[in-house]
Amino acid sequence: MSSALFAFGITTLIGSKFGGFMTDRISNPQTLVGGLVVHYLALVLLSTVAKSTLVAIPLLMFWSFSAWSSGPGMQYNLVWLAPEASEIMLSYMAIYTVRHSCCGRNWGYCRKEHIRTSG
Repeated sequence: MSSALFAFGITTLIGSKFGGFMTDRISNPQTLVGGLVVHYLALVLLSTVAKSTLVAIPLLMFWSFSAWSSGPGMQYNLVWLAPEASEIMLSYMAIYTVRHSCCGRNWGYCRKEHIRTSG
């Protein structure tokens, strides 16, 4: 399990670096749209194909790569919209990212407990 989490973390780092590279290399809108398309594809594959752990872990790594590749592009948009308030905008983005991660974790935990007690 720890090696899967380590690989998941490394994949998020690579996705973020790749998103920043592509935002600089090609345009920001193309990077964001491409990242969202790949993100959608990863979620569809996770919900339809992932029946075992050996399939789910690479798909989760694919999902984390696509999910975190859009971060640099969104940060670029925030700084471009309000350059005089870039510190505030980027801190709000970080707060919302952490908050939504916690909400997703809590929803998954509650769902797991509901399935355990009702089954």
